[in-house]
Amino acid sequence: TGGRKNDPPGASDEIEEGIRTIRVVHSRLPFIGPIQRLWIYRTWLRKLRREGFVPDIIHAHVFTVARAAWAIARYLDVPWFLTEHSSAFHRGLASRRQIRKASRYLQRAHRVLPVCHFLKEAMEVRGIKTQFSVVPNAVDTKIFFPVSARTTGGFRFLIVALQTEVKGIPDLIKASAMLSMRTTVEWSLDLVGDGPERGRYEALAAQLGISGRLRFLGLRTKSEVASLMRQSHAFVLSSHAENHPVVLLEALASG
Repeated sequence: TGGRKNDPPGASDEIEEGIRTIRVVHSRLPFIGPIQRLWIYRTWLRKLRREGFVPDIIHAHVFTVARAAWAIARYLDVPWFLTEHSSAFHRGLASRRQIRKASRYLQRAHRVLPVCHFLKEAMEVRGIKTQFSVVPNAVDTKIFFPVSARTTGGFRFLIVALQTEVKGIPDLIKASAMLSMRTTVEWSLDLVGDGPERGRYEALAAQLGISGRLRFLGLRTKSEVASLMRQSHAFVLSSHAENHPVVLLEALASG
């Protein structure tokens, strides 16, 4: 686990689902900037090389880390890839400066891998020029699979999403309040996920008088999410914008 005496600072070193995983934990380093982050990455890479590990590739996620991925891959002299699943391009959230900076490094990637053609087109419209290969998200059907019968005792809805503005959870809570007024059928809504807006959403549910029907379950593991999907009757996703959400694939795989 993390916190070994001789470990470099600024990251955790743990075994996650059988895989050694080293994370630069930004929440523990609120003032970390790109230079400090690169220094932490490089320090840990040196430690790993001393242990005899050299990666075959660097696989990064989201355009905002393109510079770091390029620098690390160059340092190690290995190819690098970047999977893109941000909705910033089609929502217009990425500034021209951000896109110009990212494009400079993305064009040096071995491949940029958008998760859907819609996102690839949005990136091209915004001026990203590189070698693209669309690689859709995937689902582990050993974890997510259907059952022949659902839970009894009322109709259960489920949403799995970070509790941030783009996920449209206030719309879902208001719709739930309307449902409560229009049906006598027993129902409930489980909300899996956490985020900065959770307290506000819980207050909204209380204000609308439906707290008893909503369960805010916080963060759950994939296995726990899969179990909740098999117990639920319907999955809902109230997002204002998405690309190719894994959670929808997981819901479909769960029947």
